This record gives sequence, structure tokens and C-alpha cells, in this order.
Amino acid sequence: MMRRFFVGLPHAGNTDQSGSGDCSGKQCERLALRSMCMLELKKEVYKSVRQRVWRNEQQGEKKGGAMKLKVADVMTRTVISIRAEASIDDAFDLLLRHNLSGLPVVDADNHVIGIISERDLLGMLYEVEKTHGIVNDFASKNVITLREDGPLLGAVDLLLARSFRRLPVVDDKNRLVGLVSRRDLIRFIRDVRIKISGALEKKRHAEPAELA
Repeated sequence: MMRRFFVGLPHAGNTDQSGSGDCSGKQCERLALRSMCMLELKKEVYKSVRQRVWRNEQQGEKKGGAMKLKVADVMTRTVISIRAEASIDDAFDLLLRHNLSGLPVVDADNHVIGIISERDLLGMLYEVEKTHGIVNDFASKNVITLREDGPLLGAVDLLLARSFRRLPVVDDKNRLVGLVSRRDLIRFIRDVRIKISGALEKKRHAEPAELA
């Protein structure tokens, strides 16, 4: 809501009835001082309104930008996955070697068919003597995936609601094309904050010159 400012000027004093506004001495000085005050007030009001409009525009751009961002804009494209028929020991090796908490499980055509996670592997504690087994026997099959052309905010909602650490990203044929993790989103948020801070700082330095 824009507030309106009304400033009343006291009567200037004696002027002739012709409306010419002729004055002299202290009356002219007072009128000049009041005019200067009015000019300064108008500048301050203009500056305040202009800054408010600019902030609203920036907020709108940020919200709109977030709505337009796709999963593909943030996802990691280099993904370590494992085939369903691979040995379960290969899954152990990949998770430990790359410091991961889970791996997408894919078939021969790179379709996502499951996830093998630390939690899945912990179940082997009860059958540690088992020497044979494939990934498909232990992987979780109810996989939630993201579409690469889907909205980024949808990915954020899923990661928050389900407490997932990462989600596989697929194309329109369910083929694995990437991964979105909490770390990817944290990195993205940090980069956006840096850009916004830089833009605000630049704007603050530019404001006095523009209003002069």
C-alpha cells in the first residue's frame, strides 16, 4: 500500500490581489526555505517508493525464476549406478569407494528399476555368511524418480517430505540421466544467495547516482 504525504504550507503573507505573489525580505526567505523543504521531501518520497517497487520486482523475479527452474538445471549428470544383475559385493565396493549412501539400479537399457542403499545392505548383517547374491535381490523396487523437465520445486518438496538424500532423474523413456541430491540443492541455494547479494550491493551503489 502506498502512503500519500500531504504537506500544508502556511499562508505566505501579504501579497497583492493580482496574484503575482510579490514579496520581500524575510517573507521571501521563508517561502524559499519552504520550497526547498518541499523539494527535499519529494525526493525522499520518490526514493522510498522507487526502492519499494524495485524490491517487489526483485521478489517477483526470484519467485518466478524459481517456478521456471527445471530439475535439469540443478541435477548432477555424472551418475554412478549399478546393474541389477551385478554382485552385491560390487554394490558394497561402489558405495564405500565413492562415499555414497545409495545407488540407482538400472537394467541393460539404463532404465531405473530400483535403489540399493545403505539401509538395504545393513539387512545383510543377519546373513553375512551368504557368499552369493545379486543387487536385484536386495534393492528397493518402489522407486520415486524425477523427470528432467519437471519443476525444481517439486524435487525440493519430495526431498523434504520423504527425507530422501537423493533422487534419480529420468527422461521421458525412464532412462537414467542424472541425480538430484540435497547437496545439489544446497549448492544451488548458496549460488543464488551470492548472486542476489551481489545484485543488491550493486543496486545500493547505483541508487544515489540514479536519483541525483
